[in-house]
Amino acid sequence: MIKTVIAGLLTASLVLGCGGGGDAATSTSSTSTSSSNTSSNGASSTGTSSGNTTGGSGTVTSIPTKAGDSYTYSRTDTSAASSTATTYFTTREYNAVNSDGSVSYTETYSSGFLASVTNISTTGAITSTGSVGSSTPTCTFTGVNAASVAPFAVGQSWDNNWTRTCGTTVVTGNNKGSIVGMESVTVPAGTFNAYKEVYTVTTQQTSPSNPTINITSYTCWRDAALRKRVKCEWNYATTAAGSSTQAAVSSSRYELNSYIASASSSSIPSASRFAGSWIGSFNGSDSGTCSNISISTSGSVSGTCVGNLSGTFSVSGTVNSQGVASFSSGTTSNGAVFTGQFPSTVAANGSWSGGPSTGGNWSISHK
Repeated sequence: MIKTVIAGLLTASLVLGCGGGGDAATSTSSTSTSSSNTSSNGASSTGTSSGNTTGGSGTVTSIPTKAGDSYTYSRTDTSAASSTATTYFTTREYNAVNSDGSVSYTETYSSGFLASVTNISTTGAITSTGSVGSSTPTCTFTGVNAASVAPFAVGQSWDNNWTRTCGTTVVTGNNKGSIVGMESVTVPAGTFNAYKEVYTVTTQQTSPSNPTINITSYTCWRDAALRKRVKCEWNYATTAAGSSTQAAVSSSRYELNSYIASASSSSIPSASRFAGSWIGSFNGSDSGTCSNISISTSGSVSGTCVGNLSGTFSVSGTVNSQGVASFSSGTTSNGAVFTGQFPSTVAANGSWSGGPSTGGNWSISHK
């Protein structure tokens, strides 16, 4: 029997942590200042539990988010204790963009984390998160955990309190900051005219009670047209209630590597959006499973599958920036060829053939 099938086919958590928010769909223009680089401080925080102020003048034509749009980032985390740096890729793909401004997106990772789904309300706040294909409980949120929200403007500020509940674990938090100016920022995906956001997220687990307080200080740049963050840098530290001393834990950098925005003519697609671990199955003249498939950030595919007739075999191949997949197993005379398409960053499917009267279908999903 042919060495068949499924041609090789193929978190820390929420990127930017709780309080990242700010990705609700909005109208096609947003308030803004000019594109000159500034760093002047904006309006002071309102100091309320869900208060956001706005400021600035002028308009910037914004590009609406569409279902199927995706943004791929490179992220590097560096340990304060060992200076060890770990770099991986994460992709956010929008599942739904609703007329009321609420959205839902899935995040996948090149390594280390399971795919997750996040729902954002009309106010830009996270309402729930959950891991894909995991028994981990869905987390729900009350209060406002959003940072800046559309319409974005220099001088906008926020000071919001919120609570996150994941099963029996309860965490309270505060998100406080402002948009302090606009700057030109260059990342792998290009050069962007961006709002500069400076804010701090403070959290503490209250059930079961934990005295440790986590403090994450962010500086982020959000493109004025795409309304998405293109770069973030942050430092994570801990302290205890009543203490003025903070212990540094890690620092991180997050940069836009490539993106697909269907309403934009400047999209830069990349195979890196498919990077990570995948599982799947195949059927037809042979059937089985593939539980160890890996896709690299360059689109190379490798792994192993197990067929009812063919036993264990290796697969290898590629997926390109447009999501076109081509894989093979075995040899030219004793193997199979798999072709198909990645219609999204979380699923792919296609057909395989090992010769006359030999073949079938395959499908895989991102872990």
